[in-house]
Amino acid sequence: PDGEGFELCRWMKSQKDVPVLFLTARDMEEDVLSGYDLGAEDYVTKPFSMKILLRKIEVILKRTPKADFDDGYLKIELNNAKVSINGKKCSVTPTELRLLREFIQNQGQLLTYNILLERLWDTGGQFVDKHALAVNVNRLRGKLEDEQHKYISNVYGMGYQWIG
Repeated sequence: PDGEGFELCRWMKSQKDVPVLFLTARDMEEDVLSGYDLGAEDYVTKPFSMKILLRKIEVILKRTPKADFDDGYLKIELNNAKVSINGKKCSVTPTELRLLREFIQNQGQLLTYNILLERLWDTGGQFVDKHALAVNVNRLRGKLEDEQHKYISNVYGMGYQWIG
Protein backbone atom coordinates (compact mmCIF):
# COMPACT_ATOMS: atom_id res chain seq x y z
CA PRO A 1 0.00 0.00 0.00
CA ASP A 2 2.97 2.37 0.37
CA GLY A 3 4.23 1.95 -3.18
CA GLU A 4 3.61 0.59 -6.63
CA GLY A 5 4.46 -3.02 -7.53
CA PHE A 6 5.82 -2.29 -10.99
CA GLU A 7 8.23 0.29 -9.59
CA LEU A 8 9.30 -2.11 -6.81
CA CYS A 9 9.92 -4.87 -9.37
CA ARG A 10 11.94 -2.49 -11.56
CA TRP A 11 14.06 -1.46 -8.56
CA MET A 12 14.57 -5.07 -7.36
CA LYS A 13 15.64 -6.25 -10.80
CA SER A 14 18.10 -3.35 -11.05
CA GLN A 15 19.74 -4.42 -7.78
CA LYS A 16 20.15 -8.13 -8.58
CA ASP A 17 18.49 -10.90 -10.49
CA VAL A 18 15.82 -12.17 -8.10
CA PRO A 19 12.69 -14.10 -8.99
CA VAL A 20 9.54 -11.98 -8.84
CA LEU A 21 5.95 -13.18 -8.70
CA PHE A 22 3.20 -10.57 -8.81
CA LEU A 23 0.23 -11.26 -6.53
CA THR A 24 -2.29 -8.54 -7.27
CA ALA A 25 -5.86 -7.51 -7.90
CA ARG A 26 -4.75 -5.69 -11.08
CA ASP A 27 -6.05 -8.07 -13.73
CA MET A 28 -6.05 -5.93 -16.86
CA GLU A 29 -4.20 -7.48 -19.78
CA GLU A 30 -1.78 -4.54 -20.05
CA ASP A 31 -0.91 -4.89 -16.32
CA VAL A 32 -0.13 -8.58 -16.72
CA LEU A 33 2.00 -7.89 -19.80
CA SER A 34 3.79 -5.05 -17.97
CA GLY A 35 4.65 -7.43 -15.13
CA TYR A 36 6.16 -9.93 -17.53
CA ASP A 37 7.96 -7.18 -19.44
CA LEU A 38 9.61 -6.12 -16.16
CA GLY A 39 10.95 -9.65 -15.71
CA ALA A 40 8.38 -11.28 -13.45
CA GLU A 41 8.42 -15.07 -13.48
CA ASP A 42 4.65 -15.18 -12.96
CA TYR A 43 1.64 -12.93 -12.44
CA VAL A 44 -1.20 -14.16 -10.22
CA THR A 45 -4.44 -12.21 -9.83
CA LYS A 46 -6.89 -12.32 -6.94
CA PRO A 47 -8.81 -14.40 -6.13
CA PHE A 48 -6.42 -17.34 -6.36
CA SER A 49 -6.03 -20.88 -5.07
CA MET A 50 -3.46 -21.17 -2.28
CA LYS A 51 -2.43 -24.64 -3.51
CA ILE A 52 -1.79 -23.32 -7.00
CA LEU A 53 0.11 -20.28 -5.66
CA LEU A 54 2.34 -22.53 -3.53
CA ARG A 55 3.01 -24.78 -6.51
CA LYS A 56 3.90 -21.78 -8.68
CA ILE A 57 6.37 -20.59 -6.00
CA GLU A 58 7.86 -24.08 -5.77
CA VAL A 59 8.38 -24.21 -9.55
CA ILE A 60 9.99 -20.75 -9.59
CA LEU A 61 12.36 -21.67 -6.77
CA LYS A 62 13.38 -24.90 -8.54
CA ARG A 63 14.23 -22.88 -11.66
CA THR A 64 16.16 -20.28 -9.69
CA PRO A 65 19.86 -21.12 -9.55
CA LYS A 66 21.21 -21.79 -6.10
CA ALA A 67 23.77 -19.35 -4.84
CA ASP A 68 26.05 -22.01 -3.36
CA PHE A 69 29.74 -22.44 -4.14
CA ASP A 70 31.88 -25.59 -4.21
CA ASP A 71 35.30 -25.82 -5.84
CA GLY A 72 36.48 -28.95 -4.02
CA TYR A 73 38.41 -26.95 -1.44
CA LEU A 74 35.84 -24.41 -0.29
CA LYS A 75 32.18 -25.33 0.03
CA ILE A 76 29.56 -22.72 0.90
CA GLU A 77 25.92 -23.56 1.54
CA LEU A 78 24.31 -20.16 1.96
CA ASN A 79 20.79 -21.38 2.73
CA ASN A 80 22.11 -23.63 5.49
CA ALA A 81 24.72 -21.11 6.70
CA LYS A 82 27.47 -23.72 6.36
CA VAL A 83 31.03 -23.14 5.22
CA SER A 84 33.64 -25.88 5.05
CA ILE A 85 37.26 -26.00 3.95
CA ASN A 86 38.61 -29.39 2.87
CA GLY A 87 35.56 -30.97 4.50
CA LYS A 88 36.13 -29.29 7.87
CA LYS A 89 33.57 -26.86 9.26
CA CYS A 90 34.60 -23.21 9.18
CA SER A 91 32.75 -20.83 11.49
CA VAL A 92 31.65 -17.53 10.00
CA THR A 93 29.80 -14.64 11.56
CA PRO A 94 26.41 -13.47 10.27
CA THR A 95 28.10 -10.46 8.66
CA GLU A 96 30.67 -12.71 6.94
CA LEU A 97 27.85 -14.91 5.68
CA ARG A 98 26.05 -11.86 4.24
CA LEU A 99 29.34 -10.83 2.60
CA LEU A 100 29.70 -14.30 1.08
CA ARG A 101 26.14 -14.16 -0.21
CA GLU A 102 26.82 -10.85 -1.96
CA PHE A 103 30.10 -12.08 -3.43
CA ILE A 104 28.73 -15.40 -4.69
CA GLN A 105 25.52 -13.96 -6.09
CA ASN A 106 27.62 -11.38 -7.96
CA GLN A 107 30.60 -13.54 -8.99
CA GLY A 108 33.06 -11.73 -11.20
CA GLN A 109 31.34 -8.37 -10.74
CA LEU A 110 32.94 -5.45 -8.99
CA LEU A 111 31.03 -4.64 -5.82
CA THR A 112 31.93 -1.10 -4.85
CA TYR A 113 32.48 -0.13 -1.25
CA ASN A 114 29.24 1.86 -1.27
CA ILE A 115 27.18 -1.01 -2.69
CA LEU A 116 28.49 -3.42 -0.07
CA LEU A 117 27.99 -0.93 2.75
CA GLU A 118 24.40 -0.29 1.69
CA ARG A 119 23.54 -3.96 1.22
CA LEU A 120 25.20 -5.17 4.41
CA TRP A 121 24.59 -2.47 6.97
CA ASP A 122 22.39 0.38 5.79
CA THR A 123 19.28 -0.92 7.52
CA GLY A 124 17.41 0.95 10.19
CA GLY A 125 19.70 3.94 9.89
CA GLN A 126 22.79 2.05 11.08
CA PHE A 127 25.42 3.05 8.56
CA VAL A 128 28.94 1.67 8.95
CA ASP A 129 32.10 3.07 7.36
CA LYS A 130 34.52 1.56 4.85
CA HIS A 131 36.93 0.52 7.62
CA ALA A 132 34.37 -1.90 9.12
CA LEU A 133 33.90 -3.42 5.67
CA ALA A 134 37.65 -3.85 5.20
CA VAL A 135 37.99 -5.50 8.61
CA ASN A 136 35.23 -7.99 7.81
CA VAL A 137 36.62 -8.77 4.36
CA ASN A 138 40.12 -9.31 5.80
CA ARG A 139 38.72 -11.56 8.53
CA LEU A 140 36.84 -13.57 5.90
CA ARG A 141 39.97 -13.84 3.74
CA GLY A 142 41.90 -15.13 6.73
CA LYS A 143 39.35 -17.90 7.19
CA LEU A 144 38.97 -18.91 3.53
CA GLU A 145 42.17 -18.17 1.67
CA ASP A 146 45.68 -19.58 1.57
CA GLU A 147 48.53 -19.36 -0.96
CA GLN A 148 46.82 -21.69 -3.45
CA HIS A 149 43.24 -20.53 -2.93
CA LYS A 150 42.34 -16.88 -3.51
CA TYR A 151 38.69 -15.86 -3.66
CA ILE A 152 38.36 -12.14 -2.96
CA SER A 153 40.15 -9.50 -4.99
CA ASN A 154 40.51 -5.91 -3.84
CA VAL A 155 40.04 -3.46 -6.70
CA TYR A 156 42.08 -0.60 -5.29
CA GLY A 157 40.03 2.47 -4.45
CA MET A 158 36.81 0.93 -5.75
CA GLY A 159 35.69 -2.24 -3.96
CA TYR A 160 35.91 -6.03 -4.01
CA GLN A 161 35.31 -8.83 -6.45
CA TRP A 162 34.73 -12.58 -5.97
CA ILE A 163 37.22 -14.33 -8.23
CA GLY A 164 36.76 -17.86 -6.90
